[in-house]
Amino acid sequence: MYFSMWPLSLREVTPVTKQSPSTASSPSPPSELREKIKAELVVTTWQWLKPHAEREGLLWVQGADLTDVALAVALDDAQAVQSFLSSGALMKAQEEPLEGVAGYSVAIVQPFVLATPLPEPPPPSP
Repeated sequence: MYFSMWPLSLREVTPVTKQSPSTASSPSPPSELREKIKAELVVTTWQWLKPHAEREGLLWVQGADLTDVALAVALDDAQAVQSFLSSGALMKAQEEPLEGVAGYSVAIVQPFVLATPLPEPPPPSP
């Protein structure tokens, strides 16, 4: 499966770098790929995610580690992905933002964007 993780900036909603085809085609051991996914996780807003939801490329990850799920998708591990789907830890996102969310932690595994909602912090105590 061809994949590419793009580092994202909160100031820019476009990819800053892309892998060259020669880099993308060379196989990486799962441990290296896991570290790459972890290093490229970003926090973003619904505004950036909305176009991906509209094209049905946005997947919610809840109740599982975002890196684990992204790794399973990147490695095309059908058994692990099916397990995440069956448990409800991985599901297709709706075209509307979730309530009570401060932002989203995101991993990109083309053609998908995997996101975990980040809860709003509780109000300060008086």
